[in-house]
Amino acid sequence: MANYESELTPDPHSAKSPQEWMVFISGGNKTCGGFCGRLEREWNETASLLAADPTAPNLAFVDCDKQGVLCSTWMAKPPTIWHIQRPVARADQSTPASTIHVNYFNVTHSTAGDMLALHTGNKYEEGTLYEGWFDPLDGQLAKLGVNKAIGYALFGIGLVPSWAFMIVVSMVSRTIIARRNGPNPAVQQQEAQRRATGRNAPLGGAPAANE
Repeated sequence: MANYESELTPDPHSAKSPQEWMVFISGGNKTCGGFCGRLEREWNETASLLAADPTAPNLAFVDCDKQGVLCSTWMAKPPTIWHIQRPVARADQSTPASTIHVNYFNVTHSTAGDMLALHTGNKYEEGTLYEGWFDPLDGQLAKLGVNKAIGYALFGIGLVPSWAFMIVVSMVSRTIIARRNGPNPAVQQQEAQRRATGRNAPLGGAPAANE
């Protein structure tokens, strides 16, 4: 799915429009806490059931542990199934906007029947409609061609360990507090006394004549 634009491009020779996709977003220990294994088995069963359905949508699978940049670009979180509708271009070459519904699944209770119902019962419509700048197909960032760059940046930030962020936050917060509170009066007084003593002391360190 790294080349998801071409993979999700609707077949211009197909009479069916919009063309549908169901993309299962999963992950391993890093992105799903190790809880997605059961749902992956349910997804495989769903795929087997849909294989016999001539009206079934296209199916795809994304593992965010292995395709982290893609998940960052899409702002995708497992475990979800993205139901995508992509219209075929009209005769004038204009293409209506695609529609994406994000459906969330319970890692302990959801079944293949729940996944199958997204298609057979149009349950996908109960999912969250994905709109806005981060829409990976028709969002403003995708149109500007910068969504992938942002995805790489977010993926890179995610690789930074949490303790490193804590150190940076601590250093910045201490600097801000120090500037807000201003210099320490006691330290300023000691510094002034030191400078005054340094100016009044005779050369060679000898005591003053009146001592």
